[in-house]
Amino acid sequence: MIDTPHHEVEVIQWKKENVEINDGSKYVISGNAMYKLKGNTTLTINNVQSSDIGDYFCNVENKDGMTYSEAITLNIHALHLPSISVQTTYNANIGDSETFQCTISSPQHVITDISWTKGSVKLSAGTKYTISNNGLSQNNGVPTLTINNIQSSDSGIYNCYADNQDGQNKSLDINLHVKEHIPIVSILPTSIANTIIGGSVTLTCTITSSVHPLTSVSWTKNIAGASQILSTVLLKYTVVTVGLNQNSGTSTLLINDVSSSDEANYFCIAENEDGVASSSTTLQMSPQITTKETTTEITTEETTTETKTEETTTLQKTSTVTGGSCTCHSETVCTALKVFRWAYLKDSNLTFEEMKEEMKEYLDELKSNLTVDKKTTTAAIRRKISVRDLRTSAVSLGASGIVLLIIPTVFIFTLDLTRFIQYIQNRKRTNKYK
Repeated sequence: MIDTPHHEVEVIQWKKENVEINDGSKYVISGNAMYKLKGNTTLTINNVQSSDIGDYFCNVENKDGMTYSEAITLNIHALHLPSISVQTTYNANIGDSETFQCTISSPQHVITDISWTKGSVKLSAGTKYTISNNGLSQNNGVPTLTINNIQSSDSGIYNCYADNQDGQNKSLDINLHVKEHIPIVSILPTSIANTIIGGSVTLTCTITSSVHPLTSVSWTKNIAGASQILSTVLLKYTVVTVGLNQNSGTSTLLINDVSSSDEANYFCIAENEDGVASSSTTLQMSPQITTKETTTEITTEETTTETKTEETTTLQKTSTVTGGSCTCHSETVCTALKVFRWAYLKDSNLTFEEMKEEMKEYLDELKSNLTVDKKTTTAAIRRKISVRDLRTSAVSLGASGIVLLIIPTVFIFTLDLTRFIQYIQNRKRTNKYK
């Protein structure tokens, strides 16, 4: 407050210690005492730092002289706001619950308030949200926010706030991503019954992933509570998948040489960035053949086979079994014999080399059937024949070659013909003068 009853104020000056302060961004000087007998003047210090600590003076001057105010001392109170740490990203499926943790530390002052927001909306405890204010009235704590029965509308940004006597602090943004676009997987039919032992079966699943592309597709076999991942294995499984890194696809599982051990639940599993989905089907064997005992006798000239079922059937004088093939009076029994042979090998404790020796005839026959004579291939045949080529480039190249061959020939023939004519003429002259 400035009061000069006899003369108007001509100068108002502020100083820190002995340094004059000028009006600007750091300091703002205002008031209504200039050129008046009384009034006010103020000094505003912006963005106060520890360097601003000190004594400040207000100096006022009129034509009679200058007056100095008493020292105004500025001390700075250090703020000790709570510190907050959070996990910034959460992923959840629709229908799940998710819990956010907010770790708060306030060693100088106790925590006076804890709150949660989604966007700009403050959240309250209830059916949707469960809030635990662990750490309130203490110097640290781990309060939690649980979101129940998550839906797509729960996606968004959440924040945790903590207060103490020095003020309020806000956490980093907590981003909740709701996985609402997992793949849709289907296998038809849902059950495959009466599959013939020794045959093959193909399982097909279709996958749709409208928002995110497919990242992986796999097949598993679940038997006796254990899961086995299936992949392409020689002679047993063949997996073919189309549509990876796309929004739709198909996957097939071919099971070869089906046996009773293949009875199980099979799952087609698809994944994208939102999560995993699956569909299953059940494979059941056909109960057509029930074999209690099988006796096979092989001689060098003929084979006698007896197959005993619930109704015993005896086949005599059947053809010799060789190379993994058989000829029987009954196709059903023949199929059963081949299946039991390979089932024996599968369940035996033979080493790999012993199994190769056991299957030698079958493998030799398979190799013979798969071997191709290179001399009979189209590529080998075409090397020995000329094929007419009517392309312009080919015709032009051929014509150029012919011309290049004809020109030297004609040139040589012309030279020889000229010499021959001269020779004849010389002979005629010689004969004339004789």
